[in-house]
Amino acid sequence: MGVTLTTKMLTKEAISAISNGQLERGDIIRLRKNVVEYIEPVKKRFNLACALLATMFILMTASSLANFSKNGALDIPLLISMFAPIVLFLVVAFGFIGWLSFGRIKGQFNRALKKGLPDLYEEFKI
Repeated sequence: MGVTLTTKMLTKEAISAISNGQLERGDIIRLRKNVVEYIEPVKKRFNLACALLATMFILMTASSLANFSKNGALDIPLLISMFAPIVLFLVVAFGFIGWLSFGRIKGQFNRALKKGLPDLYEEFKI
């Protein structure tokens, strides 16, 4: 099963126009609206995937704990050594996927806005 991860970035022209303060207020509003319209559904799907994964992990952990305790082989250090790498991997993987999916475009917009139009930064940051 293949998974395709789409990423979206601001164009170099848009970044330089924002950074150099060449865009008018209306252009900034439209660009921000486009970025937000892209980010919101991606973020909702990402949060849903995180919630589903967390639920699955909790249920699998509870099932494993019930099985180990039923057999009298409940060994906490063993369980930690089994589940800690999985949790660490999932946190790193989902953090990277979130950054790649919506964090990068958000950061590009905010950095360019702060550099080129610092007076409008607080009003328009995403």
